[in-house]
Formats: sequence, structure tokens, C-alpha cells
Amino acid sequence: MPTTHAVVPSPVPGSRRRPGPPGGAVGAAGGGRWAVRWRRALPGLLIALACAAVYAPAPRGAFVLDDLEAVVRNGSIRRLATALSPPTNTLVAGRPVLNLSFAICYAVGRLDPLAYRVGNVLVHLGAALLLLGVVRRTLELPTLPPSVREHARGMALAAALLWAVHPLTTAAVSYTVQRAESLAAFWLLLVLYAVLRSATARRGRGWGALAVLACAAGMGTKETMAAAPLLALLYDRTFLAGSFAAAWRRRRGLYLGLAATWALLAWSVAATAGRGGSVTMTATLSPLHYAMTQCQWLVRYLALVLWPHPLVFDYGLPDAGVPILRSFAAWLPWGAALAVLAGAAVALWRRTPAAGFPLAVAAGVLAPSSSVVPVITEVAAEHRAYLPAAAVILLLVVGVGAVLRLLGVELSAPRVRAALRAAVAVLVVGAGVLAALRNLDYRSAEGLWRDTVAKRPDNARAHLNLGLELASRGDLAGAAASFERAATIKPDYVEAWVNLGRMQAELGQHQRAIELYDRALAIQPDFQPAVYNRGLAWMARGDTARAVADFERAMTLDPRDPDPLVARGLIKGQRGDLAGAIEDFSRAIAVSPLAADAYRNRAVAYFERQQFDRALDDLEVAERLGARIDPRFVDALARALTARQ
Repeated sequence: MPTTHAVVPSPVPGSRRRPGPPGGAVGAAGGGRWAVRWRRALPGLLIALACAAVYAPAPRGAFVLDDLEAVVRNGSIRRLATALSPPTNTLVAGRPVLNLSFAICYAVGRLDPLAYRVGNVLVHLGAALLLLGVVRRTLELPTLPPSVREHARGMALAAALLWAVHPLTTAAVSYTVQRAESLAAFWLLLVLYAVLRSATARRGRGWGALAVLACAAGMGTKETMAAAPLLALLYDRTFLAGSFAAAWRRRRGLYLGLAATWALLAWSVAATAGRGGSVTMTATLSPLHYAMTQCQWLVRYLALVLWPHPLVFDYGLPDAGVPILRSFAAWLPWGAALAVLAGAAVALWRRTPAAGFPLAVAAGVLAPSSSVVPVITEVAAEHRAYLPAAAVILLLVVGVGAVLRLLGVELSAPRVRAALRAAVAVLVVGAGVLAALRNLDYRSAEGLWRDTVAKRPDNARAHLNLGLELASRGDLAGAAASFERAATIKPDYVEAWVNLGRMQAELGQHQRAIELYDRALAIQPDFQPAVYNRGLAWMARGDTARAVADFERAMTLDPRDPDPLVARGLIKGQRGDLAGAIEDFSRAIAVSPLAADAYRNRAVAYFERQQFDRALDDLEVAERLGARIDPRFVDALARALTARQ
């Protein structure tokens, strides 16, 4: 039988049509490529849509608590050139990469919360996509059983989706300043992804360089990245090389580069002197008692992953919101529970090292803040469970598959796959709804603090901040009640006594305010806000000598605060010393270029000295910075400028 040959028609002269396979195979091949690309992009698209659905209902969260110092009053983020030198005694201290990320948001939207919320969601989305990539490529490695490799894509997508919409992760996304947690997780996941690719890709050196750069960026983001070089080596040993010796032999340069980034972290920690005092030992909170208390919270973090309710924005201060475990009897149930969990983790690691690695990641991330080094300003915080939650979710997803296989269930069967997809969809939708509802609590600072007070009524800091929000909208009685409640819970809470004094001053009770400031100073003699506010009370009573003495002491206690300079300048102006007043206002502006009151009052002083052009310049700056301007002064200045012409 003669062999047949397909006849390929010649292209028409002058046309660009090239010969191709018969029967329209070119179109079929193109469609196949698009189908493959679509299948690859679909998981990422699903995660992006899920994140958008969860965080879109409340796109503009309020700036609260540490946001005020780290973002709103952080002058270093106003220019990209100064962003790598974050201010001390704030949450961004020693974290230049985090501060730079806030500077980018400021460049986009100034102080519009939307810019920062979008930035946080993008970081979270990036972390979820990296989790998807790391898990999928890891589960597809030949070192794992075929039964795992076969379902790698499905398990990776389920884990990443559930983590992306988990209500517990909102603590690191909806709270602006806790981008520190989510961004550090992003860098850690990128390190693991790059290490994996450096071992499996054709051009591994580039991926190795990326791993080192990501690790360095992480060290400049948060101290939890300290474990990253060790976790990368452990990952290599567990999934790639098979032993530490083999991993070191094959990729020694990579691990030397990763280890070198510890120098950046050491420099940052040393430069901030223990996170500005937030990480320290006190007479009332020893490392032992802190570690005992952390046993309780580690168990609670795990419980919140499994059942995310109730979620609390701020648990409060030691013994004023967070009970400190100091006795063996109080510690025993939590210590026993943690011991059981730790024993199970060790057994799992010995039996299946691959299953134990996610637990190692969780332990490495939690160790800096949840072990023996006291973080006195934040004994417990849900954002710490951000990346550890992903580890728990991943183990649950893989564990369900393993149990079903042990029961003889064929996971590849169409009905089983449909049932599993439906179950994951139900969990994702349920978790997403809860996360979206939780995000609604972040719409306003007052609403967030009311929610916190309702869930933790013995939280002194929550009552204090609720009082500040009530005072900002003029509810002085409600604010005073909140401050008094905070002082009752924590009698040595100087901030509560000072703010209670401020409310008395607002009501015209200046002598009572002075008594409250004195009470605060009896607790902490060098508390600058108490000294400054007492000076204002003396000033209101007409005792300018005592007022000036307090203002000058306040300047000594905090040279960065422009307010005492402005207040002393006002007294000098009242005494007719306009040159001295202008000098104080100018010093205040030098200390804080955003001091709107200093510009406004210097404009008045210039006006009194008939330096109208300078007065106009300062008035324009004051208006631009949001200072309240008396319309009568504007009219007087306009008349003076007109008359001069």
C-alpha cells in the first residue's frame, strides 16, 4: 500500500502566511497554550479575588495606637530620601525597609488611610501568592511520595486560599503599622521560594542572590526574620539535599550570604536599644513569668486558628488587660497543654520531617516575641500568629488528605474531588465572611476601641484610647469616665491620670487638673506630658512663672517636642517680648517642621511687629498644615497689606 503524504499548500506570493500543520493545528496549539496559561493563572486570580472581597468592604481603616507615631507623626516618611532613617522610640525604629514602605504610601496618598490599606492588602496578597508557590513546588518535589505530588496543586491552592481569607490574619493587614508582620512574612516566604528555585532552576545563582536580598530586606523589616537563614538551611535539608552536610556542600555561598544578613539585624537592634524600651525586663515582669504567660498565649493562638473568635485588637498591658502567670498552679494547665502539643510536633517531625517543617517555621517566627524576652508593651498580640497560622492551615490540609488515603478514599475520583472542592469552598466563604465582618470594626478608631473594651473590659489601655477618641469629638464626660476607668484598673497608669487632668482643664477646673498632674508625677517624676500640661494649667491660672518653669523642664525631658516652645513663646508675646516669642516659635519649627501652631503664632508675632510679608508667609504655611486660623486675623492682615500699598 503506497505511503500517503499530506500536501501543504504553498503560501500566496507576497503574503506572510507560513506553512503549518494540516487541519488548523496552529489554532489548536495556540488554544492549548492559552488553556495552560489560564490554568496556571487561575489559582493566583482566585486568591486575588478572595482578598479583594474580604478587604473591599472597609477600604479606609482608621489610624490607631502605634499608627499615630509610626505614620501620622513620622516626619521621615515625608521624603523618600529620609525614609531609611526611621525615628527612634516608635514601632518603625530600626526597621528602615518597613519605614520605606510607609514612605511610598505617603508619596502616593499623603495621609489618606486608603493608600496604606491598599499597601497592606498588596503585601498580604503577595505573601499568599508566595505561599501558594512555595507549597505547590515543594509538594511536587521528587523527594515526596507520589500520592502527595499528584495532589500538590489542589492542596497548595486550598492552603493559600484559606490563609488569605482567615479572620486571624486581619490583625496584620487591617492594622496599618502591623505591616511589619505581613511584610516580614512576605520576605521569609520569598527567601524559601528563592532557595527552592536556586536548587531546581537552570540558573540557580540568580535565585540565590534574590534569596540573600530578600533576607536582608526582611532583617530591615522586623526582628522575626532572625530565624530565616536557619529555616532556609532546614528547608534545604528536609526537601532538597537530604542532609545538612549536603546542603552546605552544594550551596555554601548561599548560606554564607544569608548568615551575613544577621549583621544588619544586629546593627538595627543595637541602634534602637531594645526597641526603644518596649523589649526589656522590669521589676514586675521577669523573663520567667513572661515565658510562663506565653504558654497560655501560644495555645490561644492555635485555638484562634481553628476557631477565630473572639478576635481582639489590643489585649492590653501586663496585669491591666493581660494577666501574668506567676504561680505554678496558674501555669500548669497551659504548660501541660503546650507540652502535649510540643510532644506531638516532635513525634511528627521524627516520623515525617517534611510535615514537621511548617511547625519549625511557626516556632522560628514566634520565638523572638513569645519566649523569654519580655515585650512589656505587647505581651500578647494576634498579629504574631500571622505566618504561623499558614503553617497550621497547611498541616491541616495535608493531614486531611493523608487521613482520607489511610481510609482508602481515592482522592482522584471525580466525586471525591468534587466533594473536597465543595468543602474548601464552604470554608473559604465562611472564613471570608467572618474576615470581612472583622474588617468593619477597623472603619473607625472609636468603633475599634469600643469593640475591644466590650471583649476585654479590664483592658486599661483600651479604656484610655476610647477616652481619647471620645475627647476628640467633644464628649468630655464620656472621655473622663473612660480615663477614670483606666486609672482604676491600673492605678500607676500615668497616661490615664494626665488625660483625666486634661478633661478637668477643658472643663475649666484648672486647680483640679494640677492635682491630677501632680498625682501622675508622683508616680513617674520625669513624665513629660504631665509636666507640660501642668504648665498649661498654671498658664491658664495666670501663674506664668510656674508655667515657664514647667515648659522649660518639659523641653529638657523631650527636646523633640515643639509644644513647650510654642507655649513659652505665647507667654513671651503676652509680656511684649515679641523678639523672644519669634525665637521660640522658630525653634519649635526647627524641631518639628510640621508644627502648625508655631507657624500660626509666629505669623501673629510678625504682624505685631508690622512684618506683614513674613506674617503672610507663615499664615499660608499654617493653613496648609491644617491650623485653625481666626478669620479676624486674616482680615486684619489683609487690611494691613492693602494699606501699605
